Amino acid sequence: MARSHRGFGRISVAFLLRQAIANSIAKQSISAINEHLIEIKEQNMPAINLDKTDLKILHHLQSDGRISNAELADTVGLSPSPCLRRVRALEEAGVLRRYAGLVDPRAVGLPISVFVNVSLRSQERASLEEFERQILQYREVMECYLMTGGFDYMLRVVVPDLDSYQRFLADKLTRIKSVANIQSSMTLKQVVYKTELPLGVE
Repeated sequence: MARSHRGFGRISVAFLLRQAIANSIAKQSISAINEHLIEIKEQNMPAINLDKTDLKILHHLQSDGRISNAELADTVGLSPSPCLRRVRALEEAGVLRRYAGLVDPRAVGLPISVFVNVSLRSQERASLEEFERQILQYREVMECYLMTGGFDYMLRVVVPDLDSYQRFLADKLTRIKSVANIQSSMTLKQVVYKTELPLGVE
């Protein structure tokens, strides 16, 4: 019985040591991710207080970015000059990031969307920043999110065919040194796709 007890003690100490190391690494990783998230939030916080009229302007510009200032002013109940001043203020504050046209991906030969879950070897700040620097260079990546849960990042990648996606994996994504694991999910059908944020106004 004594021998068994001593063996159990050795196993317990080793197990607890591994757990302590794992917990320490996890705390460091969580801390690095939290710092990264706080920095992103601070960088993207709009320096403007939005009233109902601002939200109406944003609602209509999201729906039709080519609407004239005169038509927009009439729609939201302003005269043209105050309306234009509000639009300029929204642009300068970064609330209105840019104006763009929405292109049908199938019409330009990019029918395949792939959602990619990526795990890194380390979640320290340097690894996160290096991964993001690399991802920004890849035009196939339409969206990239730092995630909670079982993976560090989720990407949405558009490609013309499966061979092109295989090349993207082999020549780009797997060559990022910090990448430890990749899981890909091919989309079968796009059920909902929106670009207009729900601002609670009409």
